[in-house]
Formats: sequence, C-alpha cells, structure tokens
Amino acid sequence: RQVIELFGRLGDRSGAVREYEAFANRMAEELELEPAAETKALVETVRSYGNVEAGEVAGRPGVGPAGQAHALPVPTEPVSPSEMAAGRAASPLLETRAFRLGIVVGATLVIGLGIVWAFSDRGGADRLDDGRVAVAIFENQTGRADLDPLGRMAADWVTQGLDQIEVVDVVPSATGLVSGPGRGSPAVSAGDIRALADATRARTVVAGAYYLSGDSIQFQAQVVDAQSGRLVTAVDPVAGPLSAPGAVVDTLRQRVVGTVATIFDSRISLPPAGGRPPSLEAYRAYLQGYRAFNRSQLELPDALRFFYRAVALDSSFLDARFHIVFAHASRGEWQAADSNAQLLVPYRSRMSAYQRATLDWQLASMRGDRIGALQAARARGGIDVGVEALRANHPGEAVDALAGSSFISDAYYHWLTLVEAYHMLGNFESELAEAQRGREAYPGRLRMLEGEVRALAALGDTDQVRARLDASVRLAPDDGFSPGDVMIGAAAELRAHGFGEASLDAAERAVEWYRSRPAEETTTGWYRYSLAHAYYLRESWEEARQLFEELASEAPADVNLQGFLGVLAARRGDSEAARRISESLPGTAARGDFGRDVYWQACIASLLGEREWAMELLRDAYARGRAFAVFLHRDMDLEPLRDYPPFQEFIAPKG
Repeated sequence: RQVIELFGRLGDRSGAVREYEAFANRMAEELELEPAAETKALVETVRSYGNVEAGEVAGRPGVGPAGQAHALPVPTEPVSPSEMAAGRAASPLLETRAFRLGIVVGATLVIGLGIVWAFSDRGGADRLDDGRVAVAIFENQTGRADLDPLGRMAADWVTQGLDQIEVVDVVPSATGLVSGPGRGSPAVSAGDIRALADATRARTVVAGAYYLSGDSIQFQAQVVDAQSGRLVTAVDPVAGPLSAPGAVVDTLRQRVVGTVATIFDSRISLPPAGGRPPSLEAYRAYLQGYRAFNRSQLELPDALRFFYRAVALDSSFLDARFHIVFAHASRGEWQAADSNAQLLVPYRSRMSAYQRATLDWQLASMRGDRIGALQAARARGGIDVGVEALRANHPGEAVDALAGSSFISDAYYHWLTLVEAYHMLGNFESELAEAQRGREAYPGRLRMLEGEVRALAALGDTDQVRARLDASVRLAPDDGFSPGDVMIGAAAELRAHGFGEASLDAAERAVEWYRSRPAEETTTGWYRYSLAHAYYLRESWEEARQLFEELASEAPADVNLQGFLGVLAARRGDSEAARRISESLPGTAARGDFGRDVYWQACIASLLGEREWAMELLRDAYARGRAFAVFLHRDMDLEPLRDYPPFQEFIAPKG
C-alpha cells in the first residue's frame, strides 16, 4: 500500500495499478487469497487521481493528468563527493548548483520523493561499502508501456559503463535489473532502492527516470548516498530522438560514468565508450526471455526463443548471447551451450571486465573445471561466487557471498544454495533459520520446504520433520520437484544422521505418496524412477530392482539406471554382477554429467568393501567435474566409507 500511495503521489496511476495487479496475482497464485479490502479501496482511490485537475489528492502534491509538475519535492540537502564518506553537511556551492539543477529539471527528479523515507530508519547501514555502486532501473514517466524496456536497458548499459572504472566496485548488471518477484514493467520506487542497497551493500545508488517531449526522449539521473538517503549530485539531462533511443542511452552512460568517476576519484581517466546499446526491439525480446528464464525451468524453451530473436535483431547484443548459453546449460544441452559460448570468444576484446570474467566462468563450468569456474566467478563478482564456491566444496565462502542477498536476482535459487552451504558446514541451526526465512518469502515453493526438512532431520527433530512432510502434500510441484522428492530427501538425511526408524518411515511415506498418484502419472518414467528410489531408501531391494530393470530395458544406456542395478547387485551379495556392471559404466555419462559414471563405480566399490579403490574412483569423479553438494555426505551407498579417514578428509569443507 505504501508503494501504491507513492505512485499516487507522483500521479502515476498506471504504475500504481501495475503494482496492485502484480501483487493481486501473486496473492492468488501463491496463497489463493485476495488483497485486503483497504488495499482494494486504496487502488480505486488512486485510479480516480486523473480526474483531479491540479493533480492533488487529499492535499498531497502530485503530477497532473497531462504530466505537468505540481510542486514535487526534491532532496534539498545534497552531499558533496568529498564529504560523502565522512557524512558532513554539504557545501553551499554544491547546494546552489543542485538547486539550480532542481529548478531546471523541475519534476524530473521525482525519485527523490521517497528516498529519505526509505532510508530514514535503516538497519545495517554500517554494512554498506563506500566503494560500491548499484544502478536502479530507470523509471518510465512517458506514459507509454511500450517504452518500459528502456528503463532496464538504461540501467544495464550504465552498469556496463561503470564496470570500466577500476576504482568502482559496480554491482553486476543482472542485479540492477531486478524489480522484485512478479513485478511487471520497470519502475523505481523508494522500496526498490532500499532493497537494492540492502541486497548489494552499495553505498552509492544511481537512479533515474525518462520522459517524452514531443518526438524526443529525455533521461534524468541522480546519484544518491544510500546511507543517508541524500542526493550526492544530479547528472546533466540527456535528450535525443525517440527514433534512436540507443544513441540517447549511450550518451547517458557516458555522462553517468563521468559523473561517478569524478565522485570517486577526479584523477582517473575515463574508459573508451566501447560497444553500443542494442536496438530497442532486440532489448524488448531480451527482457521477455530474461523474465521467462527466471520464472521457471519449464519456461526455458520460451526464454531461448526470445534470446535467439534478440540476437537475430542485433547480432552484437552480447547479453542475449550470454543468456543463450545460460539457458542451454540449464536444460543440460551442453553441446548447444558450448557452441554458443565459443561464438562469444571473438568478441572478447570489446567486452567489459565483467563480461570477460563471465565468459571465462561459462567456459570453465562447461569443462567441469570447478576451481577455474570459482576463480572466474570471483573475478566476475556477485552472488554466483556462492554457487561456484559450493560446487568446489568451499561452503564457507558460499555463505560469505550469499548471506544477506535475499533481494538479488534469482533470489530463490541462490537462497537454496545458501541453505545448502550451511548444511555442508554442519551449521544446522543457521540452515534452519535461513530456510524458515526463505519460506516466509516463498511460501509456495517446495524446495524451500525441503531445506527446512533437511535441517530439522540433521537436528534430530523427527516430530517436526513429520509435520513438514504433512505440509508438503498441500503444495504444488515446484519445477518438477514433488512432495515425494521432499520425503525421499528426508529419508536420506535422517538415515545419514542416525535416525534409522524415522528414515524408513519417511521412505514409506514416499512410497505411499507415489502409489496414490493418478493413473496417468504412473506410466511415466519420472514416476517409476522416483518410486524405485523410494523403495531403495525403504530397503525394499527386490521391488526396487524390478522397477530399475524394467526402466533399464527401455533405456539401457542410462548411467543412473545401470548404477542402481550395480549397487543392488552388490547389496544382494552378487559381487560378480556388480563388478560386471561397474566395468561397463566408464564412458556412459552424457556430456555435462561430469564423472557420474565413475561416481557410480565408487558406490559399487564402497558396498563391495573395497574402500581404497572406492576413494580413488571418488577422487577421479570429482576431478572430472562432479560438483560437491549435500547429497555426498548422505549417500547411503557410501555408508561403508563414513568412518574412513580418507573419505572424511575428502568431504571436509575446503573453504
């Protein structure tokens, strides 16, 4: 309601309605509820703002229906560059200059409306980094929804320009593009800026807006001290023909870079302009793909279609090319991912430092070079450091990179990584607290519930585990992840921490859940594989064997099916069959499976009592690129190794 009210104070009825509709959709989808009556009443009041000639409602200053300015306030206490870190009062000279700019710009600095309010009672302001800069989405004040992508495009391009200034630690552009879960068109609110500062720990925030004047488009930008919420300086306005918005954005980038460079160090030389913004049509396609990419794994085909369209419209659009690689890799289409990554190599000389590090990160990841990927992620910066740190068995570094980043791009998936990192460190209390915080933010996501179940299982709270499993059946599948998967994970975790009876109970519940599925599901490979896995955790070896053999007859080259048949043979004492299957496994892992075939060999050797050989195979599997994760410590096929010092040293966190 505060966000809607702020839009109302600006006279932006469409922005207020967009906020309300996005919120109402989230309420319906995630909670099956409607907004409160007072929220509905507020948005209806804001809808009527346009009928007020002077743009004033209930005595509040605003913008009239035609967009005319009506006494909109701007920050009146600027902070000079040299005084920003010290927090002293601004000099009269800068106050005078800012005042003159405020008179010239008029209502264009509307973002200042809520900034002081947003930061007036901030917690954790001492966490802000004096040398870090974040860029907010530029606010669309044109009244035209078809120009919404320009706000993100401007933020993206300004970020890439700032990345060239060595004395500035600029937040990666993907972070600045986030406008919150379910948000529609870009709009900068006080809440956005506050969340951006909290999430990125950036003391300096660049924010702005853009307007139409006839057939021209004008951008305004300002630099804000996030710690105090006060204006540092306003950037001189930039205008140009609407028919060539990319050129206007490029000029804006150069002007903001020059302004920020002066703030941080007036002695540095500005980098060359380098590159050009994409066409608006290409950027619009890219944004459609970007939204689909972040919504769901199931929407990756749509995301790829939009990314490819963006590249077809503008072949030099590197961000779209990068996301083509991301999307193919997320789908396990490693050949396509690698081919598209190689297409980026010739552009390396024109890339920013961030883009070069991103390319190195992608190439190392696709080689299965976990340490190389981590090193590239460190150079790249951002929360993907946490993901690569976890994969390289550096969960402590993952926590350092991810803690406090709950508002950042892909927050849901990075939150899951943070929870998993706490588990790998054995810090189950922090894991539980973070998982519970994540469930508050994403109450309908099963994977968040799984993190809570995993922590409770490790802590031995079996009653609460059962309660969470009861809750899981009331939630919808989450990107293919089902309540049965939560139960299987609970069974594995309880077993790993010595709660054998509770583990078997969770496995039994998984079996019952799968057996209760509709008839149309029971014929699918997913259903039969999951049921077989549940049988395996329940120690129903014969039932599991029958299902796995049936599946293997349909897909004889599947490395996981052959691996399960190998460990089942070892468990029933048929060492000859187990070794025969093990010897057939090398080379069966698909590209991107990174040592999965060798890992299954290690599991078979473990159950056969060949611990030294099992360890050699494990080291080989991870040298081939297998990623560390929580499953390693709870894999029931590696139980014979758990008291073996070489295994204990192998799985111990390395950072």
